[in-house]
Amino acid sequence: MLKRLLDVVKRLRKILDMEHMNWMISGALAIKLHGVNVKVKTIDILTDDEGAYTIGKALESTHRVIVPVDFRKIGNIIAHFGVFDIENIPINVIGNPIISFQGILIKFDVKDLLSIANSLRVNDEVFLTPPLEWQLIYQKLTSSDNDLLYAIINFLKKNGYDEELFERLLQTLPKVVREELKKLLL
Repeated sequence: MLKRLLDVVKRLRKILDMEHMNWMISGALAIKLHGVNVKVKTIDILTDDEGAYTIGKALESTHRVIVPVDFRKIGNIIAHFGVFDIENIPINVIGNPIISFQGILIKFDVKDLLSIANSLRVNDEVFLTPPLEWQLIYQKLTSSDNDLLYAIINFLKKNGYDEELFERLLQTLPKVVREELKKLLL
């Protein structure tokens, strides 16, 4: 399945790179590329606001649109969001997500995130992903999938993590959220 997903990402890359957009792989696929043993069913593309609509326009002419890109709320995420189907694989396009966590709105700017992104090599391809430390924060704030959350936590505890980066990421969050997240890696 991973090979099939990466083949679709390679096809997407050709489209996205032609448009010169800010984007990276996020979600379970990015977590898997970091080496965490997780199941992946979708491809999540993290981009900025403009990128979400550009990707949407590029994909809607050649692929099935499940949900057109628009500014909407999905669970506790508010984003420029759309879903497409390529070879029966859902492609989630997420532009500059804002997370509602315990009544607090937390904004993530993809352009800032790109400055700390990881370039992960798989075979002869390099894929840009958010750091696993950021994925941990995002997963905790957005999902009830504790299996995925604890897979990340256990991987980071076993293999180490960038404590300075994690602290820097935490500083952008409200104190109550920082304290909760710090406990996860103790």
